[in-house]
Parts: sequence; structure tokens; C-alpha cells
Amino acid sequence: MSDELITVATFPNAFEAHVAKNYLDENGIASFIAGENASNLQYPALLETKLLVAEMDAERATTLLKETGAS
Repeated sequence: MSDELITVATFPNAFEAHVAKNYLDENGIASFIAGENASNLQYPALLETKLLVAEMDAERATTLLKETGAS
């Protein structure tokens, strides 16, 4: 596996993305948010806030997010 970042979830706003990020961080998975500032632009419906993790953590992160209903 590579060190590539994988999108494990998308959110309509940065707040929801940060809630999910905090949950992954609490469970030992480093995560990153992309596009959080874009959600403040004039056409937010065209943009998404993405939650990314390392490829090696993607499966576990997806499972954790599904358990919480955040994915």
C-alpha cells in the first residue's frame, strides 16, 4: 500500500466533517479535511467537504464511520 490519501466520506459542510474527523482521531486514525473553505463560497451545493485518510487506514475508517452513520 502507498501513502496516498483516500476519501472515505463527503459532507455537505465543514462542521459534519470535523465531527467525523474527531471520531476517527479518537480511534487512532489520522484524518484530514479537504474543501472546508470551499463550502463557504456562493454555490456550496456544487462542492463537498471531504474526509481523507491514509490508504492503509481506509477500510477501518470506513467501517467506523458506517457504525456512526457518518459516511
